[in-house]
Amino acid sequence: MKTVYCNANHAIFSFEIQDLTEPAISNYAALQLLDSGEGQATCLLCRKTYAADQLTMFAIGAGDSPFNVPYRPTGIRDRLFGSKRRNFSMLGGKGFRCPAGHKLISAVTWIS
Repeated sequence: MKTVYCNANHAIFSFEIQDLTEPAISNYAALQLLDSGEGQATCLLCRKTYAADQLTMFAIGAGDSPFNVPYRPTGIRDRLFGSKRRNFSMLGGKGFRCPAGHKLISAVTWIS
């Protein structure tokens, strides 16, 4: 097992990973590892270290997945004939906060 690090603006993350040659990982890899409950984060504002299961996840933009965006027709015409409006682009992502509420890491993970 090798300890790898990810530096963000307000936190330093550490993970125990096997078979990795890089000494640091990207924010997207850190988000996936934190989402699966691995690693720990040191909040630079609190000056405390928290396990991944103590962090709270929050959504950015339209949410953490493009499949969770609800579609709601606005009027009877749209329900009967479908919308003729142009689809607009959306984006979303996720992030994590420490128990004190400080934003540790966040990233846009999808764009439509």
